[in-house]
Amino acid sequence: MAKYVKCGKKAFGFSDPYSGFNIARGEVKQIISIREKKSGKIKSALAGGHLMLATEEEYKTFINKGVQAPDEGKDVVDFGEMTKDELVEYYKSHYQVTTDEVEAFGKMKKADMIEELKELENE
Repeated sequence: MAKYVKCGKKAFGFSDPYSGFNIARGEVKQIISIREKKSGKIKSALAGGHLMLATEEEYKTFINKGVQAPDEGKDVVDFGEMTKDELVEYYKSHYQVTTDEVEAFGKMKKADMIEELKELENE
């Protein structure tokens, strides 16, 4: 019999690096692999209320709605791997900014540029 889980009432997410199982609030997932089924961390999370068992109907409803995980569907950009010139180009092409704003952005330290872009991405 299949086992379905969801986050507990106070949990925002759960991750088990050993089995590779990850779940975010609002998701319903099926425990499939042997590693997931035997994982002590998953068993402890179920016993402690961090994860809760879900019904097959909840799982089907979740799948049929096409619900996406919080960051799914978003391109993940690693600003740390970009050069300053690439960061400026990204800033110009992704946001409606004036020439003066682009110039001011280009004069910032790389760490400050990355912080600014992360803030803009979260808006």
